[in-house]
Amino acid sequence: MSAADACRAPNAASFEVDAATAISVESLAQILELFLAECPQAVVSEDGEFLFDFETARYSVSGEGRCVLHIWSEERNIVRRVLDADIRGRTLQLQVLRFGKSQPNVLEMGAESRLAQRR
Repeated sequence: MSAADACRAPNAASFEVDAATAISVESLAQILELFLAECPQAVVSEDGEFLFDFETARYSVSGEGRCVLHIWSEERNIVRRVLDADIRGRTLQLQVLRFGKSQPNVLEMGAESRLAQRR
């Protein structure tokens, strides 16, 4: 079974975020927990570049007033402020800000083969 086959699309209704407010730490933690339960072999990419494989990577969500996602592995780590989350098919798209940057970009999580096709 391929990673794409193992990753079922979660129920998007479970992940609705109020567009008028930034995503909360609790909401993002729940979204990630449910998404990774459905897609445990998910990979992470940003700007088309492979960053992590959740078979070996770990993450934490924290923040007071701002939702912060930290993902790390033996090779690297990233910290991003998360503004919003959206499920598109079997891909979780997070609108994120790098620290010190003013323009958001997208961090994608999903089956490796699907993200590789977008590169």
